[in-house]
Amino acid sequence: MIDKTYSLKTKKTVTIRNLNRDDVSLSHSFFQSIPESKKKYFRSDVTNVGHLEERCLEAEKGGIVRRIALMSGTIVADASLAIDLDAWKKSWLNL
Repeated sequence: MIDKTYSLKTKKTVTIRNLNRDDVSLSHSFFQSIPESKKKYFRSDVTNVGHLEERCLEAEKGGIVRRIALMSGTIVADASLAIDLDAWKKSWLNL
């Protein structure tokens, strides 16, 4: 994905781009800023730096699409989509 920058009504800009290995520190800060009461909804421990490094590497390999939104150099949103490249084959074979 090519980085895309959008202008908001507030005149601020937000950039959407792929997560990469250089984002570990930014990602850690983002997840640390989320209240403890909300962290229980995460599937994995995104406050663990080692785990964040793995997430970034997985994203670079392409099996999982991970996007971040940045404002003023700070991550303000994180999204992921797990892509099982063989899922369509399994579905097709079961018909």
